[in-house]
Amino acid sequence: MAEPKYAYILINTSYGGFGFSDTFKTEWVKLYSDVKDNDDDSMDDKWENLRDDERAIALVDKLGSNVASDGYARLAKRHIPTLFHKNKWYVVSDYDGLESFELNFKLAYENILDKMKLVSSDTPVSEFQTMYNEVKQMEMDWYNSKYDQVL
Repeated sequence: MAEPKYAYILINTSYGGFGFSDTFKTEWVKLYSDVKDNDDDSMDDKWENLRDDERAIALVDKLGSNVASDGYARLAKRHIPTLFHKNKWYVVSDYDGLESFELNFKLAYENILDKMKLVSSDTPVSEFQTMYNEVKQMEMDWYNSKYDQVL
């Protein structure tokens, strides 16, 4: 089966900051045991790490953004090219809690070059050329705003 063209991440689309509601956290703990809330400050990072977890995104879809978001957030999913998602070639930034994300093309190109250096000489260059061309096309699409819409 072919890999999907896009994956999703969650970002906060209001001022205040990324956060899941108690309802979301309770439901998450019931469904999955890999993250449990223990009121520890370090838990904020663990919850925020769920922003690109397919299960968390599905739970936000199921509950709805209003129920899944904490009082200072409005979570929304945004699509991102799968290649960038699986390699973590994106950056989430915020201004007073209002988040946006950017694809990190510099890191993508650097990683492709690093992979080329690590492989044996009998690996076909065309494999890396294909990946490079994919990234280049995504970069052109990105700057032409084809990633602005919500899917």
